[in-house]
Amino acid sequence: ILVARALLEIIAGLREEGKCIIFSTHIMREVERLCDRVGILYRGRMLATGTLPDLAQQYDESDFEEMFFRMLQDSDRQLEEQAVHQYEANQPH
Repeated sequence: ILVARALLEIIAGLREEGKCIIFSTHIMREVERLCDRVGILYRGRMLATGTLPDLAQQYDESDFEEMFFRMLQDSDRQLEEQAVHQYEANQPH
């Protein structure tokens, strides 16, 4: 825990110096604390990019973790619908 916290402080310090940092994590609290801009990548697809306030407005969700899970659920639903349409299109009539 101490090493993780020290690393996050180093990253925050570099960000304050204006350095560009690509930070990959599944811990939403770290994203909210450290990131100016985010990109949500899921199953090889970029679902969303932007600042946290912009994404909160776009998805009408102030809780980033809830927004994240909703994006994943919406993506899964879209992929399932596409698979069904593709299956139906390939069936003999």
